[in-house]
Amino acid sequence: MVHGDAGPGTRWARRAIAGDKAGFRAGGSAYRPPSSGSVLLAADETALPALAAILEVETRPMQVFVEVPDESYRVDIEAEWVFRGSAEPGSAVLKAIQGKTLSTVDYAWACGESSLATGVRRHLVKDRGVDRKAIMFSGYWKVGSARM
Repeated sequence: MVHGDAGPGTRWARRAIAGDKAGFRAGGSAYRPPSSGSVLLAADETALPALAAILEVETRPMQVFVEVPDESYRVDIEAEWVFRGSAEPGSAVLKAIQGKTLSTVDYAWACGESSLATGVRRHLVKDRGVDRKAIMFSGYWKVGSARM
């Protein structure tokens, strides 16, 4: 599936023919929690591969929230799944986290649509008292903007 012709990957995919070569960069999730303590993870569908990589190696109990458009995006990951439907990306998972009684958060990782990443970080810092340096957040994409 391609999404318009807005970015270099899409442009390449639309013009690719059998035999063209593609390279893939090994992505890191930038997940670097302390050796102990409570961890919160928040992701959308674009961050699922990174989230899955974290969960493959992480053994401590964690609070995991995943926002996706609907049930069809759900994969075999133990998490609190939030379905946004037609709501703005990032808003449903933020509402779920805000409404949840959380244990202490010593480290957080929030990746996906820009408002998800920044909204979760802002909530954890301002409303939950989490040290901003203990939060890794990355806006993988932004509604209405092509990523070049």
